[in-house]
Amino acid sequence: MKTLQLAGALIMDDSDRLLVVRKKGSPYYMMPGGKVEVDESPDQALKRELKEELNLEVELDDLELVGCHQTFAANEKGTLVYGTVFSVHVDNHDLLKPQAEIQELHWYTEQDYANFKSAHLLSEFTIPKWLEIIRQKK
Repeated sequence: MKTLQLAGALIMDDSDRLLVVRKKGSPYYMMPGGKVEVDESPDQALKRELKEELNLEVELDDLELVGCHQTFAANEKGTLVYGTVFSVHVDNHDLLKPQAEIQELHWYTEQDYANFKSAHLLSEFTIPKWLEIIRQKK
């Protein structure tokens, strides 16, 4: 079975919404991020992907490890993904614009996230972590 190493970003706004993206031709929402290249670490890959997908410049020190999770790929049948997820603080969310293969940016809320098709890594790992962060604030 094919395996991919991914790096993803958990990005929240001041209203505790979670930023998700949808690639062109895909029905699934996922975290910003992407595949880790052979010569990259997960944090380096995420830095590159955030620039490519959202025109977002981050420093490696800005990335805080949330954790890792293995699951099946949403868009590539028969493929396992090993995802490393980092939280990223973004000061100005209005500057985020979909680029490259990204068709849409969307903000999940605690009330509506279940109404959308989410990729496995997002639904199995990142959404529970996001909800945990929100509930710890209350």
